[in-house]
Amino acid sequence: MLMLVLVLIFAAIPMASAASSQTSVQITGQGNLVFSGLLHGGHLPYYGPEGSFKVTNSSGQVVFSDYRATNSDPGYFLFKVPNLPYDTYTITGTAETPNTSVEFYTPSF
Repeated sequence: MLMLVLVLIFAAIPMASAASSQTSVQITGQGNLVFSGLLHGGHLPYYGPEGSFKVTNSSGQVVFSDYRATNSDPGYFLFKVPNLPYDTYTITGTAETPNTSVEFYTPSF
């Protein structure tokens, strides 16, 4: 019975760490939005860090989305979103693999 309880506990630990984490930054401006940063984590050599990214305007419309997977830790990402009208934009990065985090550098127009 004790062995069964231990197996269940150790089976649940990876599930708890698989919860995705989100990081967001905001920027106000217009023109060509450029944002970059690092994906940390993953579980090398089995899989690298992966993340999904979206940019929303002040009314909540998604104006850009993309996915990035790397085979290194940290993994660099860079995105350019052209011709945005003046508004306040929220850039959100979501970790898509366990033990992964997203770090943004300062975005710019």
